[in-house]
Amino acid sequence: MIQYKKILSVIFSILFLAITPLAAEENSLQLDFSSAILQMNNTNALLQSVRYEKEKSEYDKKSAMGLFFPKIDINFTYTHLNDPIEMDFNPLRDAMIELSAQAYAGSGGPGGAAAFTNKANNNPSLARSNFVETLQEQDFWTVAATVKQPVFTGGKILAANRAAEANRAAASEKVRYTQNALLTELAQRYYSLRLAMKVVDVRKEVLDGMATHLNQATKMQENGMLSNAEKLHAEVSYSEAEREYKKALRDKDTVLSALKNTLSSNSDIIPVSELFMSENIRDISYYKEKAVQLNPVLAQMKANQDLAHQGYMKEMARYSPDIFLFGSANVLHKNLGESTPEWYVGAGATMTIFDGLSRYNSVKSASATEKRVASAMRQANKDIETLVEKSYNELMKDVEQIQTLEKSVEFAEEYLRVRDTAFKAGFGTSIDVVDARLNLSKVKIERLQALYEFDVSLARLLEVSGISDQYESYRKDARTESDILTIMEKGGKPLGRLH
Repeated sequence: MIQYKKILSVIFSILFLAITPLAAEENSLQLDFSSAILQMNNTNALLQSVRYEKEKSEYDKKSAMGLFFPKIDINFTYTHLNDPIEMDFNPLRDAMIELSAQAYAGSGGPGGAAAFTNKANNNPSLARSNFVETLQEQDFWTVAATVKQPVFTGGKILAANRAAEANRAAASEKVRYTQNALLTELAQRYYSLRLAMKVVDVRKEVLDGMATHLNQATKMQENGMLSNAEKLHAEVSYSEAEREYKKALRDKDTVLSALKNTLSSNSDIIPVSELFMSENIRDISYYKEKAVQLNPVLAQMKANQDLAHQGYMKEMARYSPDIFLFGSANVLHKNLGESTPEWYVGAGATMTIFDGLSRYNSVKSASATEKRVASAMRQANKDIETLVEKSYNELMKDVEQIQTLEKSVEFAEEYLRVRDTAFKAGFGTSIDVVDARLNLSKVKIERLQALYEFDVSLARLLEVSGISDQYESYRKDARTESDILTIMEKGGKPLGRLH
């Protein structure tokens, strides 16, 4: 009776573990890899950030273009003087009256010079106030439009525009770099979840097999066909299988959380695209050539080289004069003196003669920066070539591992069948069956792990080669885990060599 209770406990445990994932899947989102890429491109916060950085660089480029055009300003000024500006002509008036009085007296005029002077001072038209001219009122305001057009700046404006273009190019490559890196991250996390789910399936298969084996061992022990020690071994093996199954479920939840982070998703994801292996891997020289042409890190460094060079040219331009045209016109004004011109135009030039060797040291600094970037560029080319070789070799190791595991799975399945048949017939031990089942699960998981490693290694190789956008074409033109399993079960042609 106790044995049957144990068997029922095993069955209920299996049913509970089987139902729990199904309940979780009801609120899940099934997503193939192509849809996952689209969702990542639309929602990933890091990608959005570098896109805004690119947008900023495009506006900076347009801003630099504005340096070629004239600068037009509207200026409003209000002025209060301590006193109005006046021109006093009374000394001239007095001198003229005195000369006239002397002439009047010399001609024998009545009353003489004093009479003439007195008469002139009493004449309203010759009042002293009439001989004071106000040139500028004490309070006045103006609205003036001014224009300044650069004619020659020694290359400063041209250097600023080329630097802005280099910044824009670097920002564009940063977006592409981020997209490629995120695609590799997506491949790693998406297929890591796919692998984890398949491992759960394998662990569940082992658990079911161990439950069946425990049931058989219990019956055989009751009939005296199996020792108590072997029956206890079957129980321990079942408990171990249950522990591994629960661990696989927890591992799946961990990688699911990482994938949701990459996709900025709140829903649970079920990856429906299978693990795959492509046979269309080209020779390493192809990927090296693509890396030189398209690697976004190298492209960013090339843009930084251009930026450093334009920084040098800008500093050199400080030795040249700035030549410009200018003009101004008073659009509106009040109480402005009549002597102030309504408008004026002109040309000007400025050139620094001495600045304490500031320009000299700035040129040297810019030159050192240019040399530093050039050296970093040379090293980056070597590093990228080495990284291509490393990624390619890792991919080839994954291919060899997959090809080796083809026969291993086939052998493990046949070995389990033989051991299980022998145990049922009373010619084998429980330990033999358990070992055979565990060996089969180990080989199956190794095969899935090898496929996963291939998929991630391929993403890394394409990323460093600057052609991550080709990942989907490799994936779609490849053998999936189901295809490989079908070929093996039918004893068909093994995976071919790459070309």
